[in-house]
Amino acid sequence: MSECTDIFWPRLDRESKADIERRKESNANAIRQIEQAHWESVDAVLEEARTLDSHEEARIKSAETKAAIYLSVLAAVAPLSVTLIQNFSNFSCSFQMWQIITLGCVFLIGMSYSLRGGIWAFKTIKVRGYHRVDVENLVKIDNHSSTNVALCKEILKSVRSNRDIVNEKVSCMKMAHEFVMRVFVSYSALLILFALMTIFD
Repeated sequence: MSECTDIFWPRLDRESKADIERRKESNANAIRQIEQAHWESVDAVLEEARTLDSHEEARIKSAETKAAIYLSVLAAVAPLSVTLIQNFSNFSCSFQMWQIITLGCVFLIGMSYSLRGGIWAFKTIKVRGYHRVDVENLVKIDNHSSTNVALCKEILKSVRSNRDIVNEKVSCMKMAHEFVMRVFVSYSALLILFALMTIFD
């Protein structure tokens, strides 16, 4: 039943308290394992850690860029809606009640999709507190016996700590995408219905 409902109104499954606690514990365990790790060839691991860090940064930028595009698309829907309302009011006097109700319902559905898509897009580009290797971390590394090992651990801890935040941002972007697609479908259906009702009235 939920799958059928999601076709018309997509939803993002909420985590239970138990799932949140398990995720936090998993993150804490991963951080502890990183701190206790020892590598024979740290240079290779450091290179891979930097690659992972760049990959996560790319995921953030990609999600935010797509969300900004979706917001631009949704912003363009506003003047289109005004035009549709004006045209609808001009022709509504020749429409039957069932036609007016049908067009009105499709229009409201499209507006609801547009509003919800905008909310998800704003959530995607919302400023978050990301973990990163900063000045304090580099100063702390200075006192470490192996600079590369310490730097590698700091990068990996940063990547792991950011994973949940980045995943949430990507999920919000995907939800925005789902609603933007439904905006396109609903407004296309509205235009087709309006044209057919006008022609065959």
